[in-house]
Amino acid sequence: MPKKSTAQIRRMQKRAEARGDKYEAPASDSFHVAADNDAASQKKITPHKNDMARARAAKNLKKSLADIDSNPDLKAKERRSAKRKAEAIATEEAGGCDTDTLLEWYENEGSSIRIVEQSRDTPSIKGPKTKKQKKNTPYILFIGQLAFATTADGLFNHIQHKIGKDERTGKELITPETLKVRLLTDSKKKDRSRGMAFVETNDPELSHQLLKLHHTNLDGRRINVERS
Repeated sequence: MPKKSTAQIRRMQKRAEARGDKYEAPASDSFHVAADNDAASQKKITPHKNDMARARAAKNLKKSLADIDSNPDLKAKERRSAKRKAEAIATEEAGGCDTDTLLEWYENEGSSIRIVEQSRDTPSIKGPKTKKQKKNTPYILFIGQLAFATTADGLFNHIQHKIGKDERTGKELITPETLKVRLLTDSKKKDRSRGMAFVETNDPELSHQLLKLHHTNLDGRRINVERS
């Protein structure tokens, strides 16, 4: 019989605890788990920047899911939609890591990582003060309830058609330079669409217009457009 991995044993122990039971791993497997834990405790790990981002994403996701579950005003459909949105945001912030893997990693390792929050107002200490440069802050919106057949190009074309052209210049307001589309896909299913996307723009007015596309129809589905 193949030996169980440390992660498998931990999952089985958690399931047993949820049932009020206690899971006893076979002696050979227990030895490997103990050896893994000893090795991990002896090895000093310096958190990588990506680990901090993943830990922050997982922490925020756990809080969001708890808030959603505890909100009595949400209907079942709204609750599912809110959870999908929270999971999509976490996946994006964690660099594409799926949420099941992200949360398991956080429970086993990530929760011990000290998350350093960077202040945006901290002045630079390098060199003399110079005139502040205006930095474009991207506006990111979440698109949900997309048909699985909808492509990134299809979503882009839908937005371009609905927003239309500038009345003064006659030029398209939606171009590859003014709007970026990131369609979320599932790597485990040959990059099949997950029915969700993020769109990003640096124009606050354009961001406001995009929100007006909430509940417009695309490929037979009424899509959701919300602030990320």
